[in-house]
Amino acid sequence: MNKTSSTQPTFESIMAIMDRTEKLQKETAQRQKAFEKLQEKESAEAKAHFKEYEKRREEESADWHASWKKLEEYQAKVSKEISDIGKNLGGLGNRIGEIMETLLAAGSWEKFKEYNYDFERAYQRVGIYNGKARLTDIDILLSNGKYAMAVEVKNILNRRTDVDDHVERLDLLMQYPPAEIKEKKVMGAMACGVVDDRVRDYAFSKGLFVLELTGDAADLATPPANFTPQEWIPS
Repeated sequence: MNKTSSTQPTFESIMAIMDRTEKLQKETAQRQKAFEKLQEKESAEAKAHFKEYEKRREEESADWHASWKKLEEYQAKVSKEISDIGKNLGGLGNRIGEIMETLLAAGSWEKFKEYNYDFERAYQRVGIYNGKARLTDIDILLSNGKYAMAVEVKNILNRRTDVDDHVERLDLLMQYPPAEIKEKKVMGAMACGVVDDRVRDYAFSKGLFVLELTGDAADLATPPANFTPQEWIPS
């Protein structure tokens, strides 16, 4: 019979194993503690970075809102300036129109003597009324005992629609004639500071005279040879 021999652990070997186990446990605890410290450090740094990011974002947001407010204020200022300029230009245009009307009313009747229209009186801003409602105005109305001339004044005459509008105005004048034109033949004229040649010719084709302001007086534009003044008769 064979005999199996085994080595029995000694006290010294057991103590050595326990000593190594204790060392491993200490090293593991130290590593765990170091890892936890690293985690805490990284967490603190992450929180600091996030806080800094939030601060920058708030500052950028505040800057953006401030810039947007300044832009809105600038836009409002520019819009007001544009509006003021428009009002001033509109007022200037009205003032120029009033000056032209005054100059034309002062001596325009003399320009029609060559057509044997010996006008004696000139009226400005003659209203056309439908009952109590004021429909429109005649800028200048020249008159004598037999004829009347309704003159529309434009700073610049460069649209055919201005001529058409005056023809419609004359039609209204016939429907609602003021006392100054009753029992008279009425003609029409366009008066302007600057006129487009094609629009001048169009006015002639509608039987209207054309007065052009030159310097401090108005001259009657020469119509074509076949020109015949249109006459309106009040109803």
